[in-house]
Amino acid sequence: MRICILFSFFLIFTGKSFSQNLIVDSALVITDKCCTELSKIKYSLFSSLSASYINYHNWQGDDHSALSFLSNVDYRHYKSYVSGWSHDHLVKIELGFLRYTDSVWIKNADQFKVAMQWTEKPGKHLSHSYSFFIQSQMLKSWQFVYHDDSNKKEKELKGWFMAPGAVELAYGLNWYFWEKCRINVAFASCRISTKPRFADYPDIKSENDESLFKSKRLYIKSEYGFSSQLYIRKELYPKVVIWDNQSRFFFNAFNRIGVHVDISNRFAIRFLKYLQFRIDTQLVYNPDFSKKLSYRQELLLGLFYEIKQ
Repeated sequence: MRICILFSFFLIFTGKSFSQNLIVDSALVITDKCCTELSKIKYSLFSSLSASYINYHNWQGDDHSALSFLSNVDYRHYKSYVSGWSHDHLVKIELGFLRYTDSVWIKNADQFKVAMQWTEKPGKHLSHSYSFFIQSQMLKSWQFVYHDDSNKKEKELKGWFMAPGAVELAYGLNWYFWEKCRINVAFASCRISTKPRFADYPDIKSENDESLFKSKRLYIKSEYGFSSQLYIRKELYPKVVIWDNQSRFFFNAFNRIGVHVDISNRFAIRFLKYLQFRIDTQLVYNPDFSKKLSYRQELLLGLFYEIKQ
């Protein structure tokens, strides 16, 4: 069976007076009648809305209260063919806002992730896979900067769609377990990452780095290395306790700037049909922004809705 993979990237970036885009065009061309007859289609859509209210009185000498909302949407689409090929695609969206009393709404969560995987006819334990991943934020981010000349704070743009962002293409081996949970190990991975150039982030290595491209508004870095992905969605107790894990690793050197880690773990306890209690944990290490491990822990109570086939 002859297989031809064609991945095309077009990066268009201009200055402040122009619009800036990141266009990723990926096409999978499969010959020898690989995917002609469908065998199975499965999909699931999960959405939730959680809210919390916090009131502090004389907490470290301060009094204030805050109201927050967090929404999540997770979609998974799985197709398998008579030939043995399969497609497994995931989309994850998260958006949250926080408001202090007598203040404005602040965006405190904004994630957009798409993970797509094409898997060849499985062997006894492992199968070859081709994967595509894109990660970004959806809405613009702003920061308030104090200017001495005007003696006031001014709102400045800090980020937008695909700034910061990341795109990965990989070829490797895939192993399914627990029905449709999977782990993927890719020894050939290409990663392209972007971040705003004018924001107060630390520089990516140095400006003389050959893997770094610059526009007036963006840093664009390309890397080649090893990556691994883990996707788990398991009902520990049927329809009540759900374990969801989406984790990614990338490295091309065993040092502080050659490793990227993103671990997202969630335990959900469902009750009264549409209510759930969630424990969300996220660990991120991204040396493009900080050489320290970032940690986020949330306990949430809210509504959920799920459809699946």
